[in-house]
Amino acid sequence: SQSRVSQIENGNLEAMELETLRAYATALGGHLDITVSVGPHSIKVA
Repeated sequence: SQSRVSQIENGNLEAMELETLRAYATALGGHLDITVSVGPHSIKVA
Protein backbone atom coordinates (compact mmCIF):
# COMPACT_ATOMS: atom_id res chain seq x y z
CA SER A 1 0.00 0.00 0.00
CA GLN A 2 1.04 3.62 -0.36
CA SER A 3 1.23 3.90 3.43
CA ARG A 4 3.66 0.97 3.62
CA VAL A 5 5.82 2.38 0.80
CA SER A 6 5.93 5.73 2.61
CA GLN A 7 7.04 4.01 5.83
CA ILE A 8 9.85 2.23 3.99
CA GLU A 9 10.98 5.40 2.21
CA ASN A 10 11.03 7.29 5.51
CA GLY A 11 13.11 4.62 7.24
CA ASN A 12 10.32 3.41 9.55
CA LEU A 13 11.38 -0.23 9.42
CA GLU A 14 10.48 -1.43 12.92
CA ALA A 15 7.31 -3.20 11.81
CA MET A 16 8.44 -4.20 8.31
CA GLU A 17 8.55 -7.84 7.34
CA LEU A 18 11.53 -9.15 5.44
CA GLU A 19 9.43 -10.17 2.45
CA THR A 20 7.92 -6.67 2.23
CA LEU A 21 11.39 -5.13 2.07
CA ARG A 22 12.50 -7.73 -0.47
CA ALA A 23 9.49 -6.99 -2.69
CA TYR A 24 10.13 -3.25 -2.43
CA ALA A 25 13.78 -3.66 -3.44
CA THR A 26 12.82 -5.92 -6.34
CA ALA A 27 10.20 -3.43 -7.55
CA LEU A 28 12.96 -0.82 -7.70
CA GLY A 29 15.13 -3.17 -9.77
CA GLY A 30 17.42 -4.06 -6.89
CA HIS A 31 17.79 -6.76 -4.27
CA LEU A 32 17.84 -6.93 -0.49
CA ASP A 33 21.02 -7.78 1.41
CA ILE A 34 21.04 -8.19 5.18
CA THR A 35 24.35 -8.34 7.00
CA VAL A 36 24.99 -8.88 10.71
CA SER A 37 28.16 -7.23 12.02
CA VAL A 38 29.72 -8.11 15.37
CA GLY A 39 33.01 -6.42 16.07
CA PRO A 40 35.30 -6.93 13.08
CA HIS A 41 33.18 -9.82 11.75
CA SER A 42 30.33 -9.54 9.25
CA ILE A 43 28.10 -12.26 7.86
CA LYS A 44 25.46 -11.99 5.15
CA VAL A 45 22.27 -13.60 6.46
CA ALA A 46 19.82 -12.81 3.67
